[in-house]
Amino acid sequence: MTATAGQPIKVSVIIPVYGVERYIERCARSLFSQTMTDGIEFIFVDDHTPDRSIDIVNTLLPQYPHRIPQTRIVTHAENQGLAVARVTGLNAARGEYVIHCDSDDWVEPDMYQSLLDEAHRTGADITGCDFLEELPDGPRYKRQLFNLPHNQLLLQLATAGEIEGFLWNRLVRRDFYLTGRYHAPKGTTLFEDLAVTLPMHAATEKVAYVPRALYHYNRTIPSSMSSVIDLKTAASATAVLLGLIGAISIPEVKNALYRRLTYYLYYPICNRFHYAPDMWHREYLAIANSLRCPLPLRRRVSRWLVAHRLYRLNLAMLKARHIFN
Repeated sequence: MTATAGQPIKVSVIIPVYGVERYIERCARSLFSQTMTDGIEFIFVDDHTPDRSIDIVNTLLPQYPHRIPQTRIVTHAENQGLAVARVTGLNAARGEYVIHCDSDDWVEPDMYQSLLDEAHRTGADITGCDFLEELPDGPRYKRQLFNLPHNQLLLQLATAGEIEGFLWNRLVRRDFYLTGRYHAPKGTTLFEDLAVTLPMHAATEKVAYVPRALYHYNRTIPSSMSSVIDLKTAASATAVLLGLIGAISIPEVKNALYRRLTYYLYYPICNRFHYAPDMWHREYLAIANSLRCPLPLRRRVSRWLVAHRLYRLNLAMLKARHIFN
């Protein structure tokens, strides 16, 4: 399926698809029902999904015949993860602007037209909006202050403050996106969005804001509500944060990222359920020794114990803390 011949594309929407057959219909209907009828394309990236997600999209399309020439499905021969799927979609995109949409979420009917109008009006590289966090007990409005001063905006992103680093509520000029080569490393399982959005915002002050909740972030899925972090996720987060620290030059933002890094860096020796002191010695010791951030007492004690290979004593302390707390 290809876009309408000769029609200039203003917005490319990139939708990675993997294991979302329960949610993809709502997502796709919200996309195909956009008030923006021309100049838009929808790129579904089939990341080798094991279920009927893509079949559902193909079944829906005949109900929206005007969207058929605007829709493309790009297929991965094997599962490569969200970060790679987004890059695949970006490479296939032809719009003046690009934006991502997670396939278990959904959008307001005028989302892309509203963002495009504001981007054109202001000449912004990045145009953002508010969103609704859809929780089991109802929606929560999440205001995103994209109109903050530049350094303050970066600091909020680095600390997970009033502005969150999601890609799906940011319309980005494609030339700006491609020139900066913004992408998360392959295999990233946490901070896939922040790995892209923080360097983007660091590179431009041309940011616009539509103060409306145009996106619905689905947090009703059990996996999306989980706070459990495994060692692979901690390693991924560490790699992303180290990359961001190397890319950011503003001292207060860099320090905020260092403070955030310490949680994941010390995870293998401060979590009794995922205790891996050998991994910490092997992969993180050199980095840990270079940190100058203040640490909570428990992490300082764990670090000292593991540095002296007193693994059992540290684990006993972690278990005792769990019991008494």
